[in-house]
Amino acid sequence: MLNLIGPSRVPWLGSMVSHLPFVNLELHGVDLLDITEDELDPDLGVQRDLFVPWERKAQAAMAFIQRLMRTHQAMTLKDAAETLGAMNGAPT
Repeated sequence: MLNLIGPSRVPWLGSMVSHLPFVNLELHGVDLLDITEDELDPDLGVQRDLFVPWERKAQAAMAFIQRLMRTHQAMTLKDAAETLGAMNGAPT
């Protein structure tokens, strides 16, 4: 989603999730690929975000992470599970 909304809409997305106790941002290597720059097979063009320049994708991801870090703490999924479990009264 970050790849398609671009850096200019990141503040909107950040405000949508800033009140949540937990946000999982999952990124993959393909999230920064560019069909032209990386000379990918045109048949891969069914994935729309491959037409977004990788620089724009990187800007959007960094802007979102920076926005999120104002309201959240980065942690591993293991730590998040323990923290959220403790918040919900689950044994650790």
